[in-house]
Amino acid sequence: MLQTLSGYKKYSHLTLKDRIKIEILSFLNKTQTEIAAAVGCSQSTVSRELRRNQPPKNKVKYNSEQAHNRSDERKRNSAKKERLKNHVIREYVHDKIKIGWSPEQIVGRIRLEHSLKTNHESIYQYIYNEKTDMIQYLPKRHRKRKKRGLKVKNRVGKIPNRISITERPEIVNRRIRIGDLEIDTMGSRKAKECLQVIVDRVTHYTTINLLKDKSTGEMMDNAIKSLEKMPSEFKRTITFDNGTENAAHERLRELGIETYFCHPYHSWEKGTVENTIGLIRRVFPKSTNFSRVSNEQIKELENKLNNRPRKCLNFMTANEVMKLCTS
Repeated sequence: MLQTLSGYKKYSHLTLKDRIKIEILSFLNKTQTEIAAAVGCSQSTVSRELRRNQPPKNKVKYNSEQAHNRSDERKRNSAKKERLKNHVIREYVHDKIKIGWSPEQIVGRIRLEHSLKTNHESIYQYIYNEKTDMIQYLPKRHRKRKKRGLKVKNRVGKIPNRISITERPEIVNRRIRIGDLEIDTMGSRKAKECLQVIVDRVTHYTTINLLKDKSTGEMMDNAIKSLEKMPSEFKRTITFDNGTENAAHERLRELGIETYFCHPYHSWEKGTVENTIGLIRRVFPKSTNFSRVSNEQIKELENKLNNRPRKCLNFMTANEVMKLCTS
């Protein structure tokens, strides 16, 4: 529809009032161009309206009320349109959404495995309109948007021989080699036990350790134990935040690993591990009492994350990429 200073307004659906005008002017044998000028729409809109909503029999004149009802019926039928008609796609969605995959991951992975195409918006609409019982498996099913303020999780203490992230080699920022790691801890107020998360910036390969507490000794002992198992090319640099539990970082230099620290309260500077912790929180929310979590549960989650298709990896998994890097 059209309007105003230029004589036209941007397109919108015809109203019943518009259709009454079309009916009257059609009865008076006005041309489509004249009707369009009177209604305030384009000639093509009038032509389409008469073609789609005029009764099938040519002898019957255009009726505004019947035309409006037909238009409303089409809208209702369009809203009820079945999504994901392909049964293979539907079954794939059912299987993968329940193990924590996002619709975007499902779309990318089904192209690799079955050469089938769909889009994440169709999956969301399918779930919210036809399978509401599956909403509980969506990544943000219970999340509410919160004001993002400054949250001080760790006290910024004096860390000996701390090297700023600004001095980290540029090749680390470019993400073109394996072995540049990020590390962080996550816990809850219900227990002194917490998780240590180590992630490779390129492959997103994740190692998770269950710590007895957040002390410096516990932090570094577990980090060294995990890193010693890795080939030398998989441990080049590691980036920390400024929590006091990282004060003994120089012990890692004995393994040939260079250590760097984010600016205070700039957690986004180690976004890979922060994103991974977000995924872990889906399984172990902030209310989790980690004293009741077993190492078996932790390793099961670790395996699940490393077999999770990633958009940034062209929907391959961390394990698959690691195998390619080592072959």
